[in-house]
Amino acid sequence: MTESTEANKTITWNYLVDRDYWTLRLTKVTLGDREVPISTSKAIVDTGTSYLVMPTSDFNSLINIWKEKMTCSKDEIVELYQCSCSLD
Repeated sequence: MTESTEANKTITWNYLVDRDYWTLRLTKVTLGDREVPISTSKAIVDTGTSYLVMPTSDFNSLINIWKEKMTCSKDEIVELYQCSCSLD
């Protein structure tokens, strides 16, 4: 479902596919104008965290695109990636 707001912005509503978590059907992922190859068909949305968890192959596709625009590194101790974002 889509509805317009007073500021001419569009809100897209999605149906849940799992009520245990906020799980949505995932058909594709894009970053800017680039489509990211993905193997999964579901995404859990949570605005309370900055962590992303996904299958390794999907992560590799995503991080390769991010590395083109951002500085990314892996913390070997906790095994987490960090990418520095900028508005440039």
